[in-house]
Amino acid sequence: MMKKRWPCLLALATVASVPSLPAQGAPERDAVVSSRSPVSRAGKIAFSSHQILTINPNGTDENRLTDTKRENRSPAWSPDGTKIAFVCRGGYYAYARRQEICVMDADGSNRVRLTFDDFGDDAPAWSPDGRWIVFTRNHGDASEYDTMNEIHKMRVDGSDEQQLTSNTQYEASPSWSPDGNRIAFYGHGLGRLDGGIYTMSPDGSEVEPFLDEIDEYEDAPDWSPDGTKLAYDAGWNVMVYDIASGVTSRLVHGIAPSWSPDGRWIVYQDFSERRQKDYLRKIRPGDGKVVTIHKGRGYVADWGPAPQDD
Repeated sequence: MMKKRWPCLLALATVASVPSLPAQGAPERDAVVSSRSPVSRAGKIAFSSHQILTINPNGTDENRLTDTKRENRSPAWSPDGTKIAFVCRGGYYAYARRQEICVMDADGSNRVRLTFDDFGDDAPAWSPDGRWIVFTRNHGDASEYDTMNEIHKMRVDGSDEQQLTSNTQYEASPSWSPDGNRIAFYGHGLGRLDGGIYTMSPDGSEVEPFLDEIDEYEDAPDWSPDGTKLAYDAGWNVMVYDIASGVTSRLVHGIAPSWSPDGRWIVYQDFSERRQKDYLRKIRPGDGKVVTIHKGRGYVADWGPAPQDD
């Protein structure tokens, strides 16, 4: 899992429905095969609405895990569902200075700060083996939102930090493939003026364009649990790319998609311009069924697995 950059930075634009279409000039690819079970049971959804909260997929049992003066956001579940990485000491914008990456237990206890720097860290995502956290860091200042944003990784205790990209451009929204071999991310200035989705090896090598579908830039990639599909957003539309066939489908109006661990649903943020309200919703790609989970402001969500001892 968003998965994920701060959605308030995007223009609140709606594009026309995009039908299923083959990727234009997309190379043939084999689907990523996960070493983990693709049918892990779905557990709670962690989401941010100024603080970090969890909720059942049916909208019950809402629990606030953080309660601080500064904002906490962008939660990411560990693969075993026991911990949540998140952005702590955050500001309103993704490039806010001195925001860090923290981790805590699934119930909000044992909070530990992992990064200590003068930069803006954002968008944590776990490796599928639970040993690494990949994240973004802004090396510039608040006037340089579109530049100097790079992807880093570190071990889950904050040690052995490594910078993976060094392009003097804007990279964000990293998402680790289920087999651990590739990291998908949003890249701006790597060949497309409007930005798009790229992949790279976990050591930062072999950067390749992955998706170039429509004029609206693609962002917030999230691999399906079995590695056969990639959900992402483009111009306030949730899209799904089938890797084997090269076919893209528009699912629904929204951003910041995150697959359920069983691959049956996608949770996402929707926005009503008329009501000026955000909605946390889920959609079932198989039949398009949409269910509203929560109403509020500023969602970035990640769907966690059910505890293994449940």
